[in-house]
Amino acid sequence: MSSDLPARFPLGAAVSVADLEGDPHPHLARLRAAEPVSWLPSLGGWLVTSHAQAVRVMRDAAAFTVDDPRFSTARVVGPSMLSLDGPAHARHRDAFARPFRPARTRERFAAFAAAEAGRLAARSSRRDARNCAATWPGRWPSRSSPRRSDSPRWTPRPSGPGTGRSSTRCRR
Repeated sequence: MSSDLPARFPLGAAVSVADLEGDPHPHLARLRAAEPVSWLPSLGGWLVTSHAQAVRVMRDAAAFTVDDPRFSTARVVGPSMLSLDGPAHARHRDAFARPFRPARTRERFAAFAAAEAGRLAARSSRRDARNCAATWPGRWPSRSSPRRSDSPRWTPRPSGPGTGRSSTRCRR
């Protein structure tokens, strides 16, 4: 069966690792339109680009698996929710899932997210927005991580000039 996969999935067979590392979006769009589940020889595996099919795959541990010896996370850190299926996956995931369910997430983060977004927007509106594009992604996680961790020991540290830590700054 595997020898005829490239013929059965010609769009997937034409996608290289370089295509995916460069600008993957046009390749993924073509796959999603014509081969939403495709075999990519360059990856040595299947790629699912359809949301509906991805949901089906994630919910059917009997037919689909993440248990693959090539999966680097399992080799490095051992079994985890990223490398297990079914009940074992659920057991690992349950320890982390409850705090990130929608109601709990809104309860914990809504006020902070609104205030932080407002603060960042106000700050960048006073500056050249082109120079701030790289700043937002770095500042948001550093200010929100302590709230995600529920750890009083973990606090953001200053970065930028004079601190010995790099930081992208907006320039006038």
